[in-house]
Amino acid sequence: MTMAQVTVRMHSKQTCAIYDRFGRLMFGNETLPKDVLEYVVFERILTNPYSQWRVHSKILPSWLPPLNPHCKTKIVHIDSAQEFFELHLKK
Repeated sequence: MTMAQVTVRMHSKQTCAIYDRFGRLMFGNETLPKDVLEYVVFERILTNPYSQWRVHSKILPSWLPPLNPHCKTKIVHIDSAQEFFELHLKK
């Protein structure tokens, strides 16, 4: 099986908006596009004439600044139903 790989440098404008399960915006902005520079590696099986190009990986250059974590999620465990009612139904 003979494979071909191509690295493509892509400049694009992208929007990113992350919502929680209630539809509230948690991160990003759906109307403000940002300039994005990506290096994407595509590959294709050359021995199969019907194969398609597919994404193999993305390259993160060493000079690229580190990515900020989007948001942190934590799980709060409630031991009993009584605590649940005290937290959520207390007036």
